[in-house]
Amino acid sequence: MKTVIFLFIFLFSIDRITKYLVVKLIPYGAEVNLIGEFVKITHVRNPHSLWSISLGRNFPYVILGLIAVVFLTALILDSVKSKNVFNANLLSVILAGVAGNIVDRVHFKEVIDFIDIGLSPTLRWPVFNVADSCISVGLVIYFIMVLKEYFTKRSQK
Repeated sequence: MKTVIFLFIFLFSIDRITKYLVVKLIPYGAEVNLIGEFVKITHVRNPHSLWSISLGRNFPYVILGLIAVVFLTALILDSVKSKNVFNANLLSVILAGVAGNIVDRVHFKEVIDFIDIGLSPTLRWPVFNVADSCISVGLVIYFIMVLKEYFTKRSQK
Protein backbone atom coordinates (compact mmCIF):
# COMPACT_ATOMS: atom_id res chain seq x y z
CA MET A 1 0.00 0.00 0.00
CA LYS A 2 2.95 2.33 0.63
CA THR A 3 4.03 2.09 -3.01
CA VAL A 4 0.50 2.85 -4.18
CA ILE A 5 0.36 5.98 -2.04
CA PHE A 6 3.90 7.02 -3.01
CA LEU A 7 3.18 6.62 -6.74
CA PHE A 8 -0.01 8.62 -6.45
CA ILE A 9 1.61 11.47 -4.48
CA PHE A 10 4.73 11.53 -6.68
CA LEU A 11 2.90 11.59 -10.03
CA PHE A 12 0.17 13.95 -8.83
CA SER A 13 2.88 16.31 -7.51
CA ILE A 14 4.88 16.18 -10.76
CA ASP A 15 1.70 17.03 -12.67
CA ARG A 16 0.86 19.96 -10.38
CA ILE A 17 4.43 21.31 -10.31
CA THR A 18 4.88 21.16 -14.10
CA LYS A 19 1.53 22.88 -14.70
CA TYR A 20 2.39 25.55 -12.12
CA LEU A 21 5.73 26.21 -13.82
CA VAL A 22 4.12 26.43 -17.25
CA VAL A 23 1.49 28.91 -16.02
CA LYS A 24 4.09 31.04 -14.22
CA LEU A 25 6.90 30.96 -16.79
CA ILE A 26 5.36 30.56 -20.25
CA PRO A 27 2.75 33.00 -21.55
CA TYR A 28 -0.48 31.47 -22.80
CA GLY A 29 -0.04 30.36 -26.42
CA ALA A 30 3.77 30.66 -26.34
CA GLU A 31 6.08 27.86 -27.47
CA VAL A 32 9.52 26.87 -26.24
CA ASN A 33 11.48 24.46 -28.45
CA LEU A 34 13.21 21.74 -26.46
CA ILE A 35 14.32 19.42 -29.27
CA GLY A 36 13.73 21.38 -32.48
CA GLU A 37 10.27 20.82 -33.92
CA PHE A 38 10.05 17.40 -32.29
CA VAL A 39 9.47 18.37 -28.64
CA LYS A 40 8.12 21.74 -27.51
CA ILE A 41 6.56 23.19 -24.41
CA THR A 42 3.42 24.98 -25.60
CA HIS A 43 1.14 26.61 -23.03
CA VAL A 44 -2.45 25.87 -24.05
CA ARG A 45 -5.73 25.38 -22.22
CA ASN A 46 -8.03 22.47 -22.97
CA PRO A 47 -11.72 22.69 -22.05
CA HIS A 48 -12.30 19.19 -23.47
CA SER A 49 -11.16 15.69 -22.51
CA LEU A 50 -8.01 13.70 -23.17
CA TRP A 51 -6.19 14.82 -26.34
CA SER A 52 -8.70 17.67 -26.81
CA ILE A 53 -11.54 15.30 -27.71
CA SER A 54 -14.78 17.20 -27.16
CA LEU A 55 -17.67 15.40 -25.53
CA GLY A 56 -19.88 18.47 -25.76
CA ARG A 57 -19.82 21.96 -24.33
CA ASN A 58 -21.90 21.09 -21.25
CA PHE A 59 -20.40 17.67 -20.60
CA PRO A 60 -19.89 17.22 -16.83
CA TYR A 61 -16.14 16.48 -16.87
CA VAL A 62 -15.68 17.09 -13.15
CA ILE A 63 -18.56 14.78 -12.19
CA LEU A 64 -17.24 12.06 -14.51
CA GLY A 65 -13.78 12.57 -13.02
CA LEU A 66 -15.07 12.23 -9.47
CA ILE A 67 -16.91 9.03 -10.41
CA ALA A 68 -13.62 7.74 -11.88
CA VAL A 69 -11.81 8.63 -8.63
CA VAL A 70 -14.32 6.62 -6.57
CA PHE A 71 -14.20 3.69 -9.01
CA LEU A 72 -10.38 3.67 -9.21
CA THR A 73 -10.04 3.94 -5.43
CA ALA A 74 -12.35 0.95 -4.99
CA LEU A 75 -10.33 -1.03 -7.55
CA ILE A 76 -7.07 -0.09 -5.81
CA LEU A 77 -8.40 -1.18 -2.41
CA ASP A 78 -9.62 -4.46 -3.91
CA SER A 79 -6.24 -5.03 -5.58
CA VAL A 80 -4.42 -4.33 -2.30
CA LYS A 81 -6.78 -6.67 -0.46
CA SER A 82 -6.13 -9.45 -3.00
CA LYS A 83 -2.37 -8.71 -2.89
CA ASN A 84 -2.22 -7.74 -6.56
CA VAL A 85 0.49 -5.11 -6.07
CA PHE A 86 1.16 -4.49 -9.78
CA ASN A 87 -2.51 -3.83 -10.47
CA ALA A 88 -2.84 -1.54 -7.44
CA ASN A 89 0.22 0.46 -8.53
CA LEU A 90 -1.00 0.70 -12.11
CA LEU A 91 -4.42 1.95 -11.01
CA SER A 92 -2.68 4.46 -8.74
CA VAL A 93 -0.90 5.90 -11.80
CA ILE A 94 -4.24 6.33 -13.58
CA LEU A 95 -5.79 7.85 -10.43
CA ALA A 96 -2.98 10.41 -10.18
CA GLY A 97 -3.72 11.52 -13.73
CA VAL A 98 -7.46 11.77 -13.19
CA ALA A 99 -6.98 13.71 -9.96
CA GLY A 100 -4.49 16.10 -11.57
CA ASN A 101 -6.89 17.03 -14.34
CA ILE A 102 -9.83 17.37 -11.92
CA VAL A 103 -7.87 19.95 -9.92
CA ASP A 104 -7.35 21.95 -13.13
CA ARG A 105 -11.03 21.76 -14.05
CA VAL A 106 -12.10 22.96 -10.61
CA HIS A 107 -9.46 25.70 -10.41
CA PHE A 108 -9.23 26.91 -14.05
CA LYS A 109 -12.45 25.46 -15.56
CA GLU A 110 -10.16 23.77 -18.13
CA VAL A 111 -6.97 21.71 -18.20
CA ILE A 112 -3.47 23.12 -18.66
CA ASP A 113 -1.64 21.26 -21.43
CA PHE A 114 1.95 21.85 -22.48
CA ILE A 115 3.75 18.78 -23.87
CA ASP A 116 3.81 19.28 -27.64
CA ILE A 117 5.30 16.49 -29.77
CA GLY A 118 5.41 16.28 -33.55
CA LEU A 119 7.47 15.93 -36.69
CA SER A 120 6.65 19.30 -38.25
CA PRO A 121 4.46 22.36 -37.62
CA THR A 122 1.53 20.56 -39.28
CA LEU A 123 2.13 16.96 -38.15
CA ARG A 124 1.70 17.07 -34.35
CA TRP A 125 0.07 15.05 -31.59
CA PRO A 126 -2.51 16.99 -29.55
CA VAL A 127 -0.81 18.92 -26.74
CA PHE A 128 -1.04 17.04 -23.44
CA ASN A 129 0.26 17.04 -19.85
CA VAL A 130 1.70 14.69 -17.22
CA ALA A 131 -1.78 13.71 -16.00
CA ASP A 132 -2.83 12.75 -19.53
CA SER A 133 0.33 10.64 -19.81
CA CYS A 134 -0.48 8.84 -16.56
CA ILE A 135 -3.99 8.08 -17.74
CA SER A 136 -2.95 7.00 -21.25
CA VAL A 137 0.05 4.87 -20.29
CA GLY A 138 -1.83 3.34 -17.37
CA LEU A 139 -4.84 2.43 -19.52
CA VAL A 140 -2.70 0.97 -22.31
CA ILE A 141 -0.80 -1.24 -19.85
CA TYR A 142 -4.06 -2.23 -18.14
CA PHE A 143 -5.62 -3.11 -21.52
CA ILE A 144 -2.57 -5.23 -22.43
CA MET A 145 -2.85 -7.03 -19.07
CA VAL A 146 -6.54 -7.76 -19.67
CA LEU A 147 -5.83 -9.08 -23.17
CA LYS A 148 -2.96 -11.22 -21.91
CA GLU A 149 -5.15 -12.70 -19.19
CA TYR A 150 -7.96 -13.32 -21.68
CA PHE A 151 -5.73 -15.12 -24.17
CA THR A 152 -3.99 -17.11 -21.41
CA LYS A 153 -7.34 -18.35 -20.09
CA ARG A 154 -8.58 -19.05 -23.62
CA SER A 155 -5.51 -21.14 -24.48
CA GLN A 156 -5.98 -23.24 -21.31
CA LYS A 157 -9.41 -24.44 -22.46
